[in-house]
Amino acid sequence: MRTSVLQTKKLSKSYGEGANQFFALKNIDLDIKKGEFTAIMGPSGSGKSTLLNMLSGLDKPTSGEVTLDGIHLSHCNESQITQLRRDNIGFIFQLFNLIPVLTAEENVTLPILLAGKKDKSVNKKANDLLQLLGIGRLASSYPSEMSGGQQQRVAIARALIMEPSIVLADEPTGSLDTKTGNDILTILRHFCDTKNQSLIMVTHDANVASHAHRIVFMKDGELAGDIQLTATPKVNLSHITKRLEDVYA
Repeated sequence: MRTSVLQTKKLSKSYGEGANQFFALKNIDLDIKKGEFTAIMGPSGSGKSTLLNMLSGLDKPTSGEVTLDGIHLSHCNESQITQLRRDNIGFIFQLFNLIPVLTAEENVTLPILLAGKKDKSVNKKANDLLQLLGIGRLASSYPSEMSGGQQQRVAIARALIMEPSIVLADEPTGSLDTKTGNDILTILRHFCDTKNQSLIMVTHDANVASHAHRIVFMKDGELAGDIQLTATPKVNLSHITKRLEDVYA
């Protein structure tokens, strides 16, 4: 049985007061398991990005709790949150966020350098990750010399270099063509299945979500149900589409 990596309990986020109070999140109870690839789906304004910010400690909830690796984020000061985010959470963004003046290898090793943990094995680890992602030959290349898909693979390696408990991905294939995006999603699923990596990905695309083990649906700041996926993405797609129609009808 898989153990829990990240949990939320009655997590809420509101803005304003009284009659002007608006809830971006309402009583979210979520449990993410080790090695689980979870996609979070919902229309714009459903609370997906707000939830991701709460899970990463980038924003504080109005009420409720986020627990990562048994650590309650509400019990941490800003310095502790920063360290927890650096050591326990990997991030993959839609626009890659690579440093243009650094090579692929240097971009990947940057989190370790910032943590002051660099040793002789770091460059080998970075190159092993790049090799595993199929771009080992680009270790000395700069982002401007790479395609979008290659840059995203570098970003994935950077997210994994610290061996985080969980990786948070915000529309990681949104700026890629369909084939390249599917390749990236296959890689992410592979890391979950073979390396026991936990991943939470925000998306509005059913095809993208179909690569996950589980899809959590959001509507108006609340959870609107979830489905477990066990088949291949191609088989999953019609099932997901039907569920989307049910949830957002």
